[in-house]
Amino acid sequence: MKNLHIIEGIEVDMEALFSITHNCEPGTCIKNECCCSRYDICIEKNELPNVLSFMPDASRFSSELKEDSAYLNIFDETEDNLMMIDADENGLCVFAFPDDNDHILCSLHTVALEHGLLPHEVKPRSCVTWPLAVTDREPTMLSVSDDALEFPCNSVNNQTGILDANISDIIKNMFGADFLNKLNDNARYLNV
Repeated sequence: MKNLHIIEGIEVDMEALFSITHNCEPGTCIKNECCCSRYDICIEKNELPNVLSFMPDASRFSSELKEDSAYLNIFDETEDNLMMIDADENGLCVFAFPDDNDHILCSLHTVALEHGLLPHEVKPRSCVTWPLAVTDREPTMLSVSDDALEFPCNSVNNQTGILDANISDIIKNMFGADFLNKLNDNARYLNV
C-alpha cells in the first residue's frame, strides 16, 4: 500500500516523491533512454499558443518542425481532447534532436535556455512534470512514473527525509509554493 496523504484534495504518494532524484540536463539522454522517445507527448489545447510561439526558434534545431519555409502541423487531437505532438519514424518527439555526440536534446529546452527562460516557461507541462506522474482520475494522485529509474536523469534518493531540489521545483512549478510547503510539513510529520 502506498503512503498516500491528501494535500489540497490531491492524493500524494509521499514515499515515491522522496525516493527519487531528478536532473534534466541537456546532453544526458540517449535515444533509447529518453522520455522524448518512450512516451506520447500530449498537451492541453491552452498550451498550444505558447508552444507555437517558440516553434520558429525551435525549428533551427529540429528539422521535423519545418519543410522549406512552412511549419508543419505536428499536432493531432486525441479522443480525450488533448493535442498529441508527432513523433518521427524512430518514435522520437519532433521537438527532439541529436547533438554532435548523439545525445538527445529538446529544441524547446534549448530555446528556453537561449532566451534566459526556465524550461517550464517554454516546454509542455507534461514534459516538465516528468518524472512525476499526475493521474487524470478523481481524486488526482501525484506520484512518480513507474519506470522513472530506467532513465539516466533519475536515481534513487539516498537522503532520507529530504525531497530532491529538482523534484521540489517541479512540484512548486506545478502546484505552487503553498502546496510544496504543505507537502514538506506533512513529510516532517510522517517522518518520510
